[in-house]
Amino acid sequence: MRFHQPKPHKVCQSRGVQRLGSRCRNHKCSLDCRSAWAHKESVLTARQLSELADSGMYVLCGTTNPLANADAGQVASARRLILNGLKGLPGVVRLYSVSEIARNHRLHDHWLMASDCKLAISRVKTIIRKAWRAVGVETRTKAEVPRDFTAVSNYMHKNIRDVREGNRFVRLFAKETVDMVWGSCGPRAFFLKGDKARHWLEYRNERFGGLGRVRNRLRVVRVA
Repeated sequence: MRFHQPKPHKVCQSRGVQRLGSRCRNHKCSLDCRSAWAHKESVLTARQLSELADSGMYVLCGTTNPLANADAGQVASARRLILNGLKGLPGVVRLYSVSEIARNHRLHDHWLMASDCKLAISRVKTIIRKAWRAVGVETRTKAEVPRDFTAVSNYMHKNIRDVREGNRFVRLFAKETVDMVWGSCGPRAFFLKGDKARHWLEYRNERFGGLGRVRNRLRVVRVA
């Protein structure tokens, strides 16, 4: 099944709205919006990883590559089985995953896990492998303890130079297919309520000083 947009737009497609110095950051809108989304999400994720690690949580990062094509139903089922499997691990495990479409058009995942108990890498890989195998797809999974939170976050969201400069094509997900971002929900969510807004405001204030507060208050202006 084809998950990507064959002919993605280059610039933001939001109509009737004049955005002040920004794009809509909808990662399915255009390549420019996908780039803006990647920058913001990588900043938020790096800060969240640092905060979770400082609080004593154990963090893992990894990739999962299916070795065969899968349709939307298989992808959704595998994701559900992975989340159910993680609930059987000791402690509370929080999963955050961003999917990507490779050159061969197969979907693969870049993921992060945080737990209040140390996670056995072999057990995590087994849960993922069994989930995909249950829907008829074999996988290859890599997992490790991240050494650089910023580097991991940038690569995960493709907030990297060769993408920003257009040297590497990022395939936008079609709007009617599977979600690009998925993971734990509710009290097990990787980002709890208010985390993203707090991290972004702190980042903008650190980078722009008082201007960060002013720009966050700018409203979207509708044009005729």
